[in-house]
Amino acid sequence: LRFHPDIRLVAQITDPQDSIKWAEEFCPDVVIFDEGWGSTALNCGSRIAKGNPNTVVVLGTNAVETETYRRAQAWGFNGLLPKPIQAEKIRELAYGRTDNIRRSGSADREFGAGIRPNVARQEVVVFYSPKGGVGKTTLSINFAAACLGNRGAGLRPVLLDFDLKADVAKMLQMKTFNTVSKWVDYLGKSVERQGLEAITAQHPCGLPIIPGIRSPLDAQDLSPDLVESLLTAVRRYYDVVVVDTGPEIHDASLIAFEMATRIFMVGTVDITTLRNIAETEDQLRVLMVDPGKVSLVMNRLPAKPHISMREIANVLPYPIVARIPEDPQVQMACNDARIAVTDFPDNPFSAAVKKLAGGTLPVLNEPFGPRSFWSFVWPFRRRKKEVA
Repeated sequence: LRFHPDIRLVAQITDPQDSIKWAEEFCPDVVIFDEGWGSTALNCGSRIAKGNPNTVVVLGTNAVETETYRRAQAWGFNGLLPKPIQAEKIRELAYGRTDNIRRSGSADREFGAGIRPNVARQEVVVFYSPKGGVGKTTLSINFAAACLGNRGAGLRPVLLDFDLKADVAKMLQMKTFNTVSKWVDYLGKSVERQGLEAITAQHPCGLPIIPGIRSPLDAQDLSPDLVESLLTAVRRYYDVVVVDTGPEIHDASLIAFEMATRIFMVGTVDITTLRNIAETEDQLRVLMVDPGKVSLVMNRLPAKPHISMREIANVLPYPIVARIPEDPQVQMACNDARIAVTDFPDNPFSAAVKKLAGGTLPVLNEPFGPRSFWSFVWPFRRRKKEVA
């Protein structure tokens, strides 16, 4: 850290009580407390957070867990930082603190509101299928809504449509909205916040949605620069970015695959779909898509499928992470432009989608790195930029 070009280490102490004095003297951008200091760290961190509103106060922890996050939040901490702590993550906190962390007293808390429980990692979840008509868009919408419904985790999801047919807006019967195409007006400008506000629509359930292009004829609008810029921007404001893609692999799909933390390939128990998925493996390998990101979500499973999950697992190269049952209420919800997990929260489909979302949410990630016995507080002051 002492040699990082963008980080200046101004204090490293052994007594948490000293952190208050150092914070008052240096007004650092970031203060990190070790969880091993217990209630003393929480008390000191709370005092620093109240006395230094421009300082990001986080708790370094061996395991990012919901209960730990809630406890830290109750004491006024901005979030958790998993150990081993990396310099780049600290840099992101310092340089992006006004974008990435929202305090309850912020005047602009309506957009991108909610403190991130795991400030070191966000999820970019891409839903893809090489065959249309498998319920991929329905899953994308309900998955995002399930993430939104997990309010105890304090997460903020967004749904982004990169399908050339823009099925999200059609399925939800959205009438008046801007699309991803408008993002071109903000490329290369330092107004990404205003740009996101301009293109983001709000579903009645509270889910933020960035609709896709209005027609396949506008496919040229999804340029590589636009897609990469937009995905980079939304990651600054949202914890879970859910991307719906079409069966055609185009520039937007490839960039989404590259930036994704997870790719859910949606399939059903019919021979044509399974054959398409098997053939797609070679295509993705040629395109250098990381196979470790890809997993299978089997959708619309009948009570007694004619092909067993074991047979599918033996044929297809990707692990099966979810089995979503066939449910007539889902079709009813789609026909009425409703979202099943919010309108029918207790049915089997909603339960399966919530389970899938629960295994994806950042706050529920498994522990990061080995257990450490160091206790530390690291305040930082941002280095001045040189102007030629």
